[in-house]
Amino acid sequence: STFFCVQQHSLALHPEKRLVATGQVGKAPFICVWDSATVETVSILQGGHERGVAAIGFSGDGNLLASVGLDDYHTLNVWDWRKGRVLASTRGHSDRIFDVQFNPYLSNFLVTCGVKHVKFWTLCGNSLAGKKGIFGRRGDLQTILCVAFGSEELAYTGTLSGDVYKWKGHTLLSVVKGAHKGAVYSIHRSLDGFATGSRDGTVKLWDASFECITELSLEKTHCGYRGMSVRSVCWEGDKVLVGTKDSEVFEIAVQDRDNPTVLVQGHSEGELWALAVHPKKQFFATGSDDKTIRLWHLADRALVNKQCTPHPVRSLAYSPNGSHLSAG
Repeated sequence: STFFCVQQHSLALHPEKRLVATGQVGKAPFICVWDSATVETVSILQGGHERGVAAIGFSGDGNLLASVGLDDYHTLNVWDWRKGRVLASTRGHSDRIFDVQFNPYLSNFLVTCGVKHVKFWTLCGNSLAGKKGIFGRRGDLQTILCVAFGSEELAYTGTLSGDVYKWKGHTLLSVVKGAHKGAVYSIHRSLDGFATGSRDGTVKLWDASFECITELSLEKTHCGYRGMSVRSVCWEGDKVLVGTKDSEVFEIAVQDRDNPTVLVQGHSEGELWALAVHPKKQFFATGSDDKTIRLWHLADRALVNKQCTPHPVRSLAYSPNGSHLSAG
């Protein structure tokens, strides 16, 4: 098996839910497809991008993988990921692209979205033909952050303003005004409908017609805090998984929404430089560019305490008896 300890910028789950693809940031980035059960690399896709891989997504049948780069043209590639071969490549857009998703019902149809644009693509052999989304008078031309599909013809996109746009073909059909009070970073299609996650710290569940069923406010739970921002969401049955800007993953039971379970915690934006191990106890401390110092329990692998600082933290050191911790 191979493990690459570099910064990952994008992630996608295979339809069979065992394989995971990740995209790197760097001068010559590549994409790895992993077996999540064995943590072994199944395939490595090289040479398709420069600077980094902004977004990736599997096709509905799992045979293809789409990826978008961080180069000036935000290049869109479609891969035969098992063979590590690019099937089609084209310039994605002049502005940054945040998401790429295949239509799960039509394996040759995909959508990219980003800064003040959305594009609908058709894959034909080794070529990609794109059509710009037509906003018309129904909605504002604004930044689109995420996309999910309702049927062969219908797509839903989350916007910077908090609205959700409903598309038919490449034309805006209607707008769910004020779906959230902040940017909609994630839309997930489940068997029961849709889940959306937002900068406002809430998750909303919607039926198949995109009528709101319920709202889950993480910020108001015992795990919540001011400024909590939801970046990813997944709804399966009576459970909802939520990923946040601060690298946390929560599991919420819909019937017990006020008591989310913390699965993962970590630092948020920037680099993590500082590490100090307690000289006598089973604790260690970390400091990061996110302006926090975090205390962890070694055996439990759990966060014990968090302290905010006025500046990024690059170094930490315990006193010999462990009673004090200094930061630089």
